[in-house]
Amino acid sequence: MLVEIERTTTTQAIVEQVIDLLKRGELKPGDKLPSENELVEMLGVGRSSIREAKQTLVAMNLIEAHPGRGSFIKEIGPESIINPDIVWLLLADEHMWALYEVRMLLEVQIAALAAKRATEDDFAAMGRALQDLERAVADGASVYDSGMAFHLALVKAAHNMVLVNLYYPIMGLLQEYQRPIYEEHSDPQAELRHHQAILDSVVQRDAELAQETMREHLRYVTSTTIGSQGTPEQTEDVSIGADAAR
Repeated sequence: MLVEIERTTTTQAIVEQVIDLLKRGELKPGDKLPSENELVEMLGVGRSSIREAKQTLVAMNLIEAHPGRGSFIKEIGPESIINPDIVWLLLADEHMWALYEVRMLLEVQIAALAAKRATEDDFAAMGRALQDLERAVADGASVYDSGMAFHLALVKAAHNMVLVNLYYPIMGLLQEYQRPIYEEHSDPQAELRHHQAILDSVVQRDAELAQETMREHLRYVTSTTIGSQGTPEQTEDVSIGADAAR
């Protein structure tokens, strides 16, 4: 249960209590928080602290406020795990190279897990994304969205929700930073070949081949994006990251 707070101006203490209740399962998605008056009485704090705490929880995507109805606990989604806007600030400038290294390390292993765990529904989802990519190539349209849809379907096929939750903000950052460069420099036919090879290896349930085809694709992505803007040393560093995932 919520307990009285000793200091009346510690908004963070209120937030931490709510998060602790979420961790312990005492608050669940859909639960309604006590009213402002009830919280003032229960916690022994001022209304301004309650309002600030609610604003913080809304910003963290943990609660949603409905005028006239109250505040409710939200489903915990990927955006609640890592905020892409905050990560973008942390990774600004030269630190963006770190994002490419992380992607290398994650997706090579994701491909192997997908080869072992993918279901028929997963194969179908990846197949639909690949068909969208084929249509985009045929129409001379951008292949970026269909390519990212394929990667997201692949991540889901690994059947590990932590990986899915990690990948969403990475995907958001890639769309923000990588897309303009990639669309200018990438080869749509190469995109199609790479994604087809990844899907084939996953369908064959060949984890080692899935790793190798993903590794080859990400090296291509690296040379197309980082290689077009970065130094040879930076590009090589990320390629080494791919080898480290072996």
